[in-house]
Order: sequence, then C-alpha cells, then structure tokens
Amino acid sequence: MTFHVSDISYSDPSLIMFHGFTNNGEPVKLMQNVSQISLILIVLPKLEPEKPKRKIGFIQNN
Repeated sequence: MTFHVSDISYSDPSLIMFHGFTNNGEPVKLMQNVSQISLILIVLPKLEPEKPKRKIGFIQNN
C-alpha cells in the first residue's frame, strides 16, 4: 500500500507508528516493531499542490 506519511510516533517499548493518508484522503496508521521496520520511500504527487511543502516530523506521545 502506498500512502503519504504526515507524522511518525513512538510507543514504548518498541513500536513505531507512521501516520498518513492515501491518495483518496483515507487515514492510514502503519505500526511496526522497531526490530522489523521495513519502509520504502518513493516520490508521490502532493495531495494539495497549492500548499507549501511540509516536513515530516516526530510527534510526542505521553
């Protein structure tokens, strides 16, 4: 499945979550164990080309 990553978060003890959206705007959350991460990065057209580019960042879970 291809999706646009908007945020990355971490959950103790060993999960990394990739948050984002499909081309249709449907929300996606990919959860991976840190020992099994396998993510391929590819170029996709921007969902909203009129908006400035946005950096992917880590979000803080408390």
